[in-house]
Amino acid sequence: MKKCLWLILLFSLMLSLFCMGGSAVAEAPSPYELAQAYLSAHPARSVLSGGELASSVYLKDALDGYGYTTKTVSLDYYDGENHHLSAHVIGEKDNHKSQTILIGCYYGGYEGENVGHGATAGLSVGALLYIANALSDYTANYNITIAFWGGMEYGDSFHVDRCGVALKSIALYINLDSLAAGKYDYLYADDVPRSQEKFFRSVISDFGANVCSAPVFKKPTSFGNGGDAYAYPHLGILGANRFFLEEGIPCVNFLSGAWSYDCGLYRYEERRDIEGTTADTLAEIDRLNGGSVNTQKRLLSLSNVIIAGVKSEKLPAALSSAAKETTGADLNNRLAVYLITFIGGAILLGVFLFFILRNRGSRTESEWTQPGPKDRDQDPYEEMRSDPFMQGPFGMGREEPNEKEERKTNGEDDVFRF
Repeated sequence: MKKCLWLILLFSLMLSLFCMGGSAVAEAPSPYELAQAYLSAHPARSVLSGGELASSVYLKDALDGYGYTTKTVSLDYYDGENHHLSAHVIGEKDNHKSQTILIGCYYGGYEGENVGHGATAGLSVGALLYIANALSDYTANYNITIAFWGGMEYGDSFHVDRCGVALKSIALYINLDSLAAGKYDYLYADDVPRSQEKFFRSVISDFGANVCSAPVFKKPTSFGNGGDAYAYPHLGILGANRFFLEEGIPCVNFLSGAWSYDCGLYRYEERRDIEGTTADTLAEIDRLNGGSVNTQKRLLSLSNVIIAGVKSEKLPAALSSAAKETTGADLNNRLAVYLITFIGGAILLGVFLFFILRNRGSRTESEWTQPGPKDRDQDPYEEMRSDPFMQGPFGMGREEPNEKEERKTNGEDDVFRF
């Protein structure tokens, strides 16, 4: 009997250890591991190339596995001589809400031959796959849309009206731009303070993440974006977020780089040309970050900040304020209040000045008006008339008449005519 009990206990213990081991094996891979797998499977992803299209299939399959409803938005870019195909990969989670949180990043490589693995973009891909998996069970306040943008490094091939997402439904666009693949990590919303940025700042503080405040530059550069509204490019608006900003959609951009005096158009101060070159590899990024452990920590921290922010119950209030700021409704309301206050104050001031001037005029008139017959008791010159030096034929006045003397009736009055 005792042997049976021991056998049962041993079997239970082994079963528990097996289950624990199985759960450890089934644990979701980290953002860094997902980036590694993606970059290993698709190292050659030159923009608008067959390699880029092949990697779009990889990403679509991943979103299918996370339970998203996926689609591919095919794009045909004609450069005047040849047609170039690219694709956006869209994964949607319909929670039957009226508004959507859109999270996206560029997934391709860069134009030219032998440009490395495009690891600066690949790290963002790994983070977005991790975020997509973590939000696959989210059902609270918003629909979730995951977007991998293709063909973005080629001319003006990106158009928001053909991105595959209904713009009117987007409450917030979160852009991932080369996460952990630069000197520092930044959060950028716009060149003026925005409610969505303040909200994510609070989430960053809660997590203790090391994310810098982006300096603001409006310095024009040769790296122009044509005639768009954000034609003074800096590191904060080099991603797809600038196109959504032009549409009045609240945005935040999580990015990395060396944002310095010259607008920070580079990732590392000591290697300005890493993006889109043969140095754009995961091994080189790890070296510049001081080791792969630092890259992994930064990437995981940023990913968790985004996940926590999207799931927060405080986000709807922040986005409600952000929508008013972006559309100008809140500004218009404030301007209307200021205008009404100014007009009302001007009217009151005018009325006040009118009564002051009117009363002043009345006092002046009473001081210089000759008193009438009935006002002799209040005659201001009575004292002068009683002065002996002012009376008589040589005086300035005239002799006081008797009380019974009748006043002259010919309209003459010899008392101080002016």
